[in-house]
Amino acid sequence: MKPRGKQGEFWEEINRVLWEEWDPISVGKHEWIRDEYKSYVPSIFKLLIQNESATIIAYRLNEHARVSMGLHPDSEHNLAIAKRLIILKEQFIG
Repeated sequence: MKPRGKQGEFWEEINRVLWEEWDPISVGKHEWIRDEYKSYVPSIFKLLIQNESATIIAYRLNEHARVSMGLHPDSEHNLAIAKRLIILKEQFIG
């Protein structure tokens, strides 16, 4: 369930980052499929709220790509996304 307040805003920001920046299956330019990555937001949000490391968050992104999408994950890109999300967390909720 999506949280309220600042955490809710951060939840939406995670969704935006996954859609616009992570986008392992390159659907980010197709607005009609905007919900593609929403199911991954709760697990990433939880790790961020628990102050997990970028390595742990990147591992989860790798798992989503590998298990859910059948892709070979781009570990370097996923680590960069994880670091970006950690910075955004600080901006949104401290």
